[in-house]
Amino acid sequence: YSKLKDGYTIEEILKPHIPKAPQFHKLLTKYLAHRNGKGMSTSNYKKLRVSLERTKLLSDEGWDTYFIVNVPEFMLRFFEKGHMKMKFPIIVGKKRWQTPIFSADMKYLALNPTWNVPDNIARAEEIPSIIRNKNYFKRKHVVVLKSYDLNSKPVDPHSINWKEYLKPEYKKKPIPYKLIQQPSSRNALGRVKFMFPNSHSVYMHDTPRKSLFKRKNRAFSHGCMRLSKPLYMLKYLANHGYLKYSPKEVDKLLAKGKQKYINFYKYIPVHVVYLTAFVDADGSIKFSNDIYGYDSIQRIKGE
Repeated sequence: YSKLKDGYTIEEILKPHIPKAPQFHKLLTKYLAHRNGKGMSTSNYKKLRVSLERTKLLSDEGWDTYFIVNVPEFMLRFFEKGHMKMKFPIIVGKKRWQTPIFSADMKYLALNPTWNVPDNIARAEEIPSIIRNKNYFKRKHVVVLKSYDLNSKPVDPHSINWKEYLKPEYKKKPIPYKLIQQPSSRNALGRVKFMFPNSHSVYMHDTPRKSLFKRKNRAFSHGCMRLSKPLYMLKYLANHGYLKYSPKEVDKLLAKGKQKYINFYKYIPVHVVYLTAFVDADGSIKFSNDIYGYDSIQRIKGE
């Protein structure tokens, strides 16, 4: 009221409180066009309303040049100064290993990365494979250390009773041996991983399992985002001045086959979102399945 008395308009007063995420404005336009579900199925109308509400919770910053990962759509997009420059399929976390929803800045990447296998994945998948397959270490190029320090002395994996670490008492205790997968064509992270430090310890990376991108439902990971076009993304970033190495230097480092970290000149915001209704750059609206069940538990006023 005091601002009205001071001569401010309603638009000027409300402007700071309007969500900054571009999807808010795009979904709002669709909502106004289909108010009360006109011309839209009941299911899609709810997805539209729920997704519109979620955009109000997104960060107010980082919407000029940014990556946006839409988890239920299994899709990554890259926008530069508001224009979409990249769009391709991704793989996200299984329902039991869900990809978290958050925003963070992409700050560096690793070429020919090693994979430090987390204890929970080691227990659930890798140790059972070790027990079943005597050639596990040779086939997967995995070494065993007493810590994730790559300079520490390797341990003979055949001297370890791996069954011990599948016992219930080790479920919440750290495993005293760490599995490290060396750079190779079989590495679970592929040729490159893109890092945007966050409390969830997830990131984007390449994958040797390209056939999974042909699936309609692509919830197969442990929470990280596997990219269908990681080298295309790498070369675009190198060609457009985001990295501290030229494209030719990046190619030479990739060819060496050794792990190499590269910092970004310009940090790029990454927004990981869960929108079962998403308006694409051409104005079309995409509806996705509610893979984690978030829509089914979120109620909207008026339901």
